[in-house]
Amino acid sequence: MIHAIACSPDAKSFALAGDDGTVRFWTQESNAWKLQLVGLGKALAQVASSASSKITALDNEGSIAIWKKGAKEPANRIEAHGSQGFSLDMTPDEMRLVSCSLDKTMRPGVLRQGRS
Repeated sequence: MIHAIACSPDAKSFALAGDDGTVRFWTQESNAWKLQLVGLGKALAQVASSASSKITALDNEGSIAIWKKGAKEPANRIEAHGSQGFSLDMTPDEMRLVSCSLDKTMRPGVLRQGRS
C-alpha cells in the first residue's frame, strides 16, 4: 500500500513510499519507474523530493533515510524519533529537513552547511 507521494519542485518526477519499505521513483522523461530504493526495511510513513532529485523517507519507527541522485542505497540514516514517524519535509535549498512523530516531537535537522 502507498503511504506517501512527493512531487519534485519541477514536477518532472515523483517519489512514492509504501508499507513494503521501498521508495519508487518515476520520471517524466522516461515515463517509467526509474529507481526502486530500499534502505530502511520498514514501512514508510512519508517521503520528500528535492529539485536535485535528493530523496528522503521517514519510516514508521521514526528513522530517516536520505538518498542522493541516482543512488540505490541511502547516503545517510538518522534515528530521529522514538516512535512512529508521521511527517517529513525538506527546505527548497536542501539545507534543512524537518520531521514529526506520534511522540509529539518535531525534529529539525541540518542536511548541509552553507551553499555548494
